Amino acid sequence: MGPWLKSHYLLFLGEGLERFNRFDAARAAFEETIEFAAANQIHAVTFKAESALVALRGTRRVPTAAPVSFELPQGVLAAAHAISELRKAALVEA
Repeated sequence: MGPWLKSHYLLFLGEGLERFNRFDAARAAFEETIEFAAANQIHAVTFKAESALVALRGTRRVPTAAPVSFELPQGVLAAAHAISELRKAALVEA
């Protein structure tokens, strides 16, 4: 992977991690982007990563809610199983 592609990959990786609230991993990706892009003189990516890192430091972390678990009625489970079996049978015949 060339330097231009790798620097953009690292930048997009950091942006994606930030969107999924993985702030520590995003910070590490932005820092790596800055280091790599600066070393390879890809200044536009360096500036974008620096801006993203500054914005990330100002992000207020909101705790995510715990997943809700619930029991499905037996009829729903039976219907899902029947649909699954029909799908499998259709794939075998095709």
